[in-house]
Amino acid sequence: KPNYYDVERAFLEALSDAGISPAPGEQIVLDSKRHYYSVCGDKKKKRGQYCVYYDEWPAGYFMKYGGSSAVPKTNWQYKTDFVSAFTPEERKAFYEEQKAKRLIREEQAEKDLAKVVLSARLDWKAATEASPEHPYAERKKLQSVPGARLYGVGKAASLVIAYCDTKYEIQTLQTISPKIGVNKLFTDGSRK
Repeated sequence: KPNYYDVERAFLEALSDAGISPAPGEQIVLDSKRHYYSVCGDKKKKRGQYCVYYDEWPAGYFMKYGGSSAVPKTNWQYKTDFVSAFTPEERKAFYEEQKAKRLIREEQAEKDLAKVVLSARLDWKAATEASPEHPYAERKKLQSVPGARLYGVGKAASLVIAYCDTKYEIQTLQTISPKIGVNKLFTDGSRK
């Protein structure tokens, strides 16, 4: 397995070559998970995205959201001068090991998603009926807010909207803050 810091340095060089270096204070984590980060010089936060699989052959992708400064999804692979001479048995063993790791990651992702879905459903049950007096509804001049609920207390309560699958089962919630300029957010870790 290559040295972690060599892989990290090579990945940071690739980000720099693409013009999307992390902002000062941002840390790159090579853990096979999707991460968002602030791009150096970008006024908006967390518009960079990446994922790096740190194993025998580190690889992943990176991209940046954002209009004219966007960088499309770019696949990345750690390269060295080392050439492996696997025997057929070693290659098969490596393939099986990678397959097992992938299955473990997929199982963990499903478990994590199930927790997020359960949390969204519990939050929806705890929410109360929404009214057009919510600050967001008033700003948008909405006469009613059908299908929305309030999560929280009083004027600080957020408007929540349930997103369902084809079986009409809640998968995630979109939360709309009563504050001006605050984004509409989906439940962390949910499918979009």
